[in-house]
Amino acid sequence: SLVLDSVAAPELSLDGVREVVEEREVLESYLKEFSGAYDIEFTDWFNVPGGLRACRAKFHMPVPQEVPAALARLVSVPETSAATMVVAHRECGDDEELVMLQQVTHDVPFGENFRVQEAVSFRRAAAGGGVVCSKWTTVKWIKDLPWHVSMIRPITESKTMAKSPEGGQAFLKAVRSSAK
Repeated sequence: SLVLDSVAAPELSLDGVREVVEEREVLESYLKEFSGAYDIEFTDWFNVPGGLRACRAKFHMPVPQEVPAALARLVSVPETSAATMVVAHRECGDDEELVMLQQVTHDVPFGENFRVQEAVSFRRAAAGGGVVCSKWTTVKWIKDLPWHVSMIRPITESKTMAKSPEGGQAFLKAVRSSAK
């Protein structure tokens, strides 16, 4: 669902965004600021079907410890977790660059059961120059949860969606700091 709606960035050009989207510093800055990531390792960028360019980041991150008491009795939440993020991007015509991110947080309870998927759009502004940034986020469940911990699903989804606008701002900030 849409979490960041048409944030104007008049100081950015679409060409400038396209030039920096593959810079390691952009993704590293985003991961450090938004997720507190450390020990970050990136693959090189590579071509994938559909005109996409992609890379993978492996890192560690702190895990939020705010867990409802009923859930805390059922599962143990680690202080940190290994995580993997796949980042891909492509030009969508002359007026848009689309960046897609998919993350799995390996060590959280049932972390392998879902992926956080995000799409960040940079569109050429209709008037006045610059770009307009929008972001969508969803939690994609790839494996059902056991019934006795099914309460994890709405908690995971609500916490992810609540934090997602902050992530959009962090990604835009990382692009802004690198774009010319």
